[in-house]
Amino acid sequence: TFVGDPLYRPFPRNFYENLDAAQTSNSPDLPWFRLRKVRLLANAGSLSETKAAVAKLVEDFPKNEIILEGGADIDKDLNEKKDAAQLYEQALDLTGDKEPRDRLRLLMKLAELNRRDEKAKEVKGK
Repeated sequence: TFVGDPLYRPFPRNFYENLDAAQTSNSPDLPWFRLRKVRLLANAGSLSETKAAVAKLVEDFPKNEIILEGGADIDKDLNEKKDAAQLYEQALDLTGDKEPRDRLRLLMKLAELNRRDEKAKEVKGK
């Protein structure tokens, strides 16, 4: 008889082991691991390293709207409003009209960012 799930790992690999495995195997999940690494870096409080990591991430995955949105979220949290707005707009351009919910979410984030700067009128035209 068989009891339990053979794929269950009670002690999974840590994040950095998963990142290394994704990099060596050129995994399709690599962008998400890299985004998580940048978020961990941002949470650690290293401003200059985080800015450089966001720039490198966007450079490596320029056509991935989720990576662009994630980078924009990080920039917004770092109070880099101009960079965040630029990345949100790039993600919006890539999303196009194919996913209305994604487009709405991006527009709401962009509106909130511009509302902070009292530039809400800029968002109306999008």
